[in-house]
Amino acid sequence: MTLFTKAEIEQAAEVRSGFRLLRLEVLNWGTFHGRVWVLNPRGSNALLTGDIGSGKSTIVDAITTLLVPPRKTAYNRAAGAESKERTLRSYVQGHYKSERNETTGASRPIGLRTDGSSYSVILGVFADEQSGAAVSIAQVFWLGEGDPGPPERFHLVADEALSIAEHFTHFGDSIAALRERLRNGGARVHQSFADYGKDFRRAMGIPSEQAMELFHQTVSMKSVGDLNEFVRAHMLEPFDMQSKVDGLIRHFDDLTKAHEAVRRARDQLAELDPMLAVFDQHDAATGRLVELEQQRGAVPFFVASGRAEQLRLAIGAHETRQAQLQGELGEAERHVAAVREQLEQARRARDGLGGPRLAEIQQRLPLLEDERNRRQVTDDRVATLLAELDLDPVASEAQFLARRQDLPRLRADLGARLATAENALQEQLVDDAKLRDEATAVNAELVSLAARPDSNIPSQFLELRSRLSQHLRVDDTELPFSGELIAVADDSREWEGAAERLLRGFALSLLVPDSLYAETSHWVNAHHLGQRLVYFHITARTERADPSSSAGDLLVDRLELKPSPFGDWLRRELTRRADYHCAATVEEFRAAPRAVTREGQIKHGRGRHEKDDRRAIDDRRNFVLGWNTRQKVDALLDRASTLQAELNGRDERANTRRDELAGLR
Repeated sequence: MTLFTKAEIEQAAEVRSGFRLLRLEVLNWGTFHGRVWVLNPRGSNALLTGDIGSGKSTIVDAITTLLVPPRKTAYNRAAGAESKERTLRSYVQGHYKSERNETTGASRPIGLRTDGSSYSVILGVFADEQSGAAVSIAQVFWLGEGDPGPPERFHLVADEALSIAEHFTHFGDSIAALRERLRNGGARVHQSFADYGKDFRRAMGIPSEQAMELFHQTVSMKSVGDLNEFVRAHMLEPFDMQSKVDGLIRHFDDLTKAHEAVRRARDQLAELDPMLAVFDQHDAATGRLVELEQQRGAVPFFVASGRAEQLRLAIGAHETRQAQLQGELGEAERHVAAVREQLEQARRARDGLGGPRLAEIQQRLPLLEDERNRRQVTDDRVATLLAELDLDPVASEAQFLARRQDLPRLRADLGARLATAENALQEQLVDDAKLRDEATAVNAELVSLAARPDSNIPSQFLELRSRLSQHLRVDDTELPFSGELIAVADDSREWEGAAERLLRGFALSLLVPDSLYAETSHWVNAHHLGQRLVYFHITARTERADPSSSAGDLLVDRLELKPSPFGDWLRRELTRRADYHCAATVEEFRAAPRAVTREGQIKHGRGRHEKDDRRAIDDRRNFVLGWNTRQKVDALLDRASTLQAELNGRDERANTRRDELAGLR
């Protein structure tokens, strides 16, 4: 019996294993131009012959380009040419001769495809006769017209037999369209040769990249100098002997350390042997402890059992006593029935001796007792009220009538005292309301200052400006108050109160630039402001400041201006408004035509003098100049603390007066 026939054995002998080149196709590669050129080895060995220049090296270089990384590719090695003679660019453009420039003496290559309108394709189809599988690998190249760089390319691997005529033509004039069509057809498109090389080696079962290196070295090889060196360099995988030696040394060190660890563990166990007896004692003690804990847990149940027995004995004794008492109760009930019979006989005897009158008196006694108790309560209340009025208690009818005659006078006196107390309470409540209003205003000002640390202007003016700014759709800084741009110099702080009194009205004036003047005047005229507002129309033209009419130490020279577009206009206005001599003494004050003292007395000229002491001159709560609010905040905080303490005291006094009023009423 035979397993295979002779024909099957001969057929199997003809089947070759592994992937072999079935077909090579090129399009526009070197001088193979204009159509698809095909080489069909059909998986067999092939001899490539021909005249010089017929394209043998071009075909070999096409196969090399398909299988060898670009950095290692050396073209035309089969002909023994220089490495620079042929390049990938020369193959894509189809260089076939050189043309000499008679003027410069230089030569340039002439190609078949230099207008950038064509593309090149190399396609190799490999097949495994045993499995019947086929793998196609290809590279597509293209160059733009006038592009001096190397050709662009993409690579593809497909698990089927492709052809240039069917799969790489008739796709339009866009390489992207060709790439997309190939990808949609199942091909794997790669941009880098590394990914492409891994893909086709995996598809054709090439286990190592070293095999492709050997292929590259043997392409058109003419001689081998040292066969051992060639095999070692190109056919054997690299082997790092030093790392193996280092690994053996590390392994020996690990074994040494393991041996030392075992010895150390053995010595430790020997040292721990004496502890085993102690551990046994500990385990025994632990077991005894657990047993005792269990016994202790059973104690409550044992005690409860004994207590239950005692209670059962007590219940039996009580039941015996209960039966005894039941008998005594029956005897007592019979005795009560006999006594009631005797009582009824006594009542009948009493009725025969005038008993109805006694019954009537007996019925009125509870009513008379209630009346007596009510009158006693009234008497106690009267005695208490007399004591509150510092009067002697009433012990007789005569004293009662005398007290009634004194009541009108006492009522009038109490009414006067009540009116006085009510007036005092109302006056205090009014004063308290003023203080609370002031406290509310101070708190509101502190909140406002916290939100604007660069302005001392009162919050009601800022709220008005905010309404105007919102209407004009501008920032508040475009409509400043004069006081936000004027401050007393640091070396003139002793004159700060005088400057505040003199310039307060001007400091609370709004500065309106010419671009906002028309809308501002219209808005102000159309709205009820609820307060007084002064604003100045600032034009682009600013007159030169007039020279000072006075000489000496002037208040205007003690002022600073914050940089702003209104600086020139403010300086001119202050030259006119703050042209006051800073008089250190009353004599200087009297001698100057216009002067101001530190105490706030102002001389306006022509005999008019002014001193407004409604507010303390050093009260920073009312200051409006400057762009630093720290000192004003400190003053307001001090005032808020004072107001809170005063209100707390006044609340106590108000409660005392309310108690006094309640007593008088």
